[in-house]
Amino acid sequence: MIVSIILILFYLLVRQISFQNILPPSGELTFLLGLILVVSYIGGKLTLKAKIPMITGYLLTGILVGPYILNIITQKNVESLSLINEIALTIIALSAGGELEIDKLFKKIGSLSVIILFQVLIVFLGVGVLFFFLFKITILPSILTQTSILPFSIAFAILMGTIATAKSPSTTIAIIIETGSRGALTDTVLAITVIKDVVIIVMFTLSMALASTISVGKGGLNISILNELFLEILIAVLIGLFIGLLLAFYYLYINKYNILFLIALSFLISAFYFQFHFHFLLSCMVAGAFATNVFKKIRESFHSSIKQASLPIFIIFFTITGADLNLSIFKKYWIFALIYVIARAGTTFLGTYLGAYLKNESFKIKYLSWLGFLGQAGLTIGFLNIIEKQFPSGGYIIKDIALGGIILNQIFGPIGFKWALEKAGEVKEKFIAKI
Repeated sequence: MIVSIILILFYLLVRQISFQNILPPSGELTFLLGLILVVSYIGGKLTLKAKIPMITGYLLTGILVGPYILNIITQKNVESLSLINEIALTIIALSAGGELEIDKLFKKIGSLSVIILFQVLIVFLGVGVLFFFLFKITILPSILTQTSILPFSIAFAILMGTIATAKSPSTTIAIIIETGSRGALTDTVLAITVIKDVVIIVMFTLSMALASTISVGKGGLNISILNELFLEILIAVLIGLFIGLLLAFYYLYINKYNILFLIALSFLISAFYFQFHFHFLLSCMVAGAFATNVFKKIRESFHSSIKQASLPIFIIFFTITGADLNLSIFKKYWIFALIYVIARAGTTFLGTYLGAYLKNESFKIKYLSWLGFLGQAGLTIGFLNIIEKQFPSGGYIIKDIALGGIILNQIFGPIGFKWALEKAGEVKEKFIAKI
C-alpha cells in the first residue's frame, strides 16, 4: 500500500513537472534516475522479504513504471538512459570475469565442455524442431506464399534454436553478488555462462549465414565469414587484455577511489563501443578474468569495490531493462512465448543433466545447475534486432515471440537460480541481510 502511494505521488509529480516545463531534458533524466534508485530499491526490498531476488523486484518495478503501464519512464526516457545502462552492463561484465578463478576452471574444463556441448545441442535441436512445426503449420501460412513456407520454416527454426541457447551473464552475476554465494554450483554456472557467451557469438554468426542461404539463397557459409568472426573475437580479447592491464595497474599502484575509477573506465569502454562496435561484453569479461587471475593481489580490492558499487548499478540496469520490456508484444504472442519458455527450460534441464551425468558430477550440478541458465537479456535482444533487420518478411515474428519469452525468463529465471543456490547451501544469509 505504501509503495503504491509513493508511486502515485511520483507519477503525479513527474507529470506536473513535465507539463509546466520546469525541468530541462537533462534535469528530467536526473530526476528519473533518482526515482529509479528510490522506488526500485523499495521494490527490491519487498521482493527480498518474500524470498524473491531483489533484481526481480527491480525488473517488476521497471515494468510497472515503464511505458506500458504507468508511463512514468517513457520510451524516449529509456532510449536516453541507454548510455547509463551500457555503463552498468560494463561493470557487470567486468565483475563476471573477475569472479572466474582460472585455476579451478582448468581443473574442470572437461566437465564444463561436455555440459556446454550437450546443453547447446539439445536446446538448439529441441526448440528448433518444435518451432519448425509451429512455423510451418500455424505461423507462416498466413504471411508467406506456399512455396516459401518450408524454406523459411527451416531458416526460422535454426534461428529460434540459436536464440534459445543464449544466456544472460548480467542476471547470473547479479544473483551471485546479491546472495554472496560461493561453491561448486556457483562456480560451474558462472564458468559455463561466460564460456557460452563466446560459443553463442560464433553459433549465431553461422546460423544467420545458414538461415539466409536456406530462406532466400543469398549469403552462404564461406571461409570469409569465419575469418571475420575470428578477427572480431580476437580484437575483443586483445581489447580485454589491455583493459585488464589498466585495471591491474590502478589497483596495484593507486588503489584509491576505486568505485569512481570503475565508473570512469566504464564510461570510456561504452564510448569506444558506440564508436567502434566491438564485442564489449566479451572484452570486459576477459579484462576482469585477466586482471584478477594474473594479478591475484588485486582480487580482494576489486571484488570489494564491485560489491560496493553493485547496488545502484543493479537497480539502474534491471529497472531500465524492465521498463524496456514490451508488454504489448507479450499480449500478441503469449501462447508461443509460453511454449518457447517451457521448451527452453525443459531442454536446458535435459542437456545439463546428461552432460553432468556423463562426467559423474554431483547431485546439485545434475539437478540444480540448469536453473542458472534460464535468464535472458542484453545479448539475446541484440541478436533479435539483427534477425529483424536481415529477415524483413518474417524476422519480426521471431523477435516478438522471443521477447515475450524473455519477459518471463527475466522474471522467473533469477527466482529459480536463487532457489537452486539456497538448496545447494551456497548462499550466505548474513550477506543478504546487509543489502
